[in-house]
Amino acid sequence: MKLSMVLNDFLGKINRAPEVLYAFSGYTADTPHLFIDIDREKAEMFNVPVGTIFSTLQTYFASAYINDINIGTQVNKVMIQSDWNYRNSIDNIGSIYVNSTNGQPVPLQSLVTVRKTLAPRSVNRYNLFPSAAITIVMKPGFLDRTGYQTRCGACKSLPEGYGYEWSGMTYQEQQASGQIILLLAISLIFGYLFLVAQYESWSVPVPVMLSLPVAMLGAILGIYVMGLPLSIYAQLGILLLIGLASKNAILIVEFAKEQHEIHGLSIIDAAAEAARERFRAVLMTAFTCVLGVMPMLFATGAGAASRRAVGSTMFFGMSAATLIGIFLIPPLYVLCQGTREKLKMHISQIVHRER
Repeated sequence: MKLSMVLNDFLGKINRAPEVLYAFSGYTADTPHLFIDIDREKAEMFNVPVGTIFSTLQTYFASAYINDINIGTQVNKVMIQSDWNYRNSIDNIGSIYVNSTNGQPVPLQSLVTVRKTLAPRSVNRYNLFPSAAITIVMKPGFLDRTGYQTRCGACKSLPEGYGYEWSGMTYQEQQASGQIILLLAISLIFGYLFLVAQYESWSVPVPVMLSLPVAMLGAILGIYVMGLPLSIYAQLGILLLIGLASKNAILIVEFAKEQHEIHGLSIIDAAAEAARERFRAVLMTAFTCVLGVMPMLFATGAGAASRRAVGSTMFFGMSAATLIGIFLIPPLYVLCQGTREKLKMHISQIVHRER
């Protein structure tokens, strides 16, 4: 009963928060129960074990498993149970007898006392402590972080002897909080290292990596325009966007590198030729991706929130990477490649002077 009083007071504070749509708990302490009090001293006088009383009550008012029986090729369980007319009321306990260790039947009504009481429907425990689970639903437009701060403020007012723990999705969010920056950094590092291995150069992949912030900025703006939170699905969409957005830059940088190193064009001419020759290929692959994920923006039904989150990041991110990145990648290549050759020439001159 004390837990119920504290729970109701806590729910009242949570529901008064402006960012909370509603909060509820399935815990209740006023469910009608029947409490059977066994007179153990009297049962000992009549040589009736307490275990026999419990098993008799279970057999008559619930059911008891006896054994299995084979009927043809099927194995069926044998269960015994009183007929409904003999167990539909607690008053029927007066017609039940229990055997003593001497074999004498003893009226069960003379050994037990039945009284009505109020108690929880079920007693749940968390880390061996009695607990009550609470579900909180935020209003549209409020992030889970705001709700977390609200709940922490309300939890500070709990009386002495009461505490709280997170569970379910909220617990996982607390454990994974702040890891998105680390995941993005790891994905960028691995993407850069793969390109280094492909081009056998530390500087050629730099224009590809510098073009990715445009796509990520477009994805974040798209999430804001669609009114979606930066959920785990949106974060997964950004990770996927890193690989797809770098494809446009790879198409241009690889062709410019070939024109400059093999065909002898200058850096500026190679970048212009790459942008001109790869323009159609970049648009075709980009529009294929953008149009492919467009239906996810208008998803409905079960799982629609996750599809809209992933679709929004992909749609707006790829659109920004295509419309802006295609004009940004050639200058980035000219800047990085020109800087690389100047540094290389400067180092060669220093080495030549020392010799």
